[in-house]
Amino acid sequence: MNNILNSTLPDFWSLWIDHQDYLYSACLIWMSNIPDAKDIMSQAMLKAEEKMRIHTVKNFRYWVTQLAYNLCLDVYRKRHQTIQYSTLP
Repeated sequence: MNNILNSTLPDFWSLWIDHQDYLYSACLIWMSNIPDAKDIMSQAMLKAEEKMRIHTVKNFRYWVTQLAYNLCLDVYRKRHQTIQYSTLP
């Protein structure tokens, strides 16, 4: 199950369903609130499905967790930059 080569759509959904609870828990820890965690999950689902059509994924859980973590960092960075610039006189 962890070795996927040019995955088809049913393979993706099977893997996503198997790992979504773990991924949601991780996103909730990283983002500290439910709406942001759900938003990251949606973004991760769309991006993962798109990328799996063209890339080889050997360890789905690690790969999709890293993808979600990077999305969380993107949101954090965007908010941090907005706060910094808005506090300037």
